Amino acid sequence: MLTINNIINVLETYFPLKDVCEWDFSGIQIKSKTKTNINKILVCLDVTNEVLTEAINNNIDLIISHHPLVFAKDINQSNISNWKKRII
Repeated sequence: MLTINNIINVLETYFPLKDVCEWDFSGIQIKSKTKTNINKILVCLDVTNEVLTEAINNNIDLIISHHPLVFAKDINQSNISNWKKRII
């Protein structure tokens, strides 16, 4: 059984956070308060409406994207585009 912590540990083994540029925003951006077990993962370049639809239609538990959904360490309503607000 995989958990989000198991997956993060594996990812950080291959892609250590020490190698992340200081301006980059790596890590979990949106996390379920109730989902603990991960059975299906979708990997993508960007989280788009199409990716989200595919995830919903296929009961995906976790989306791992290369580009962050929100590219800001201080997430607030003023720095998120409208289409990203809909995805969130």
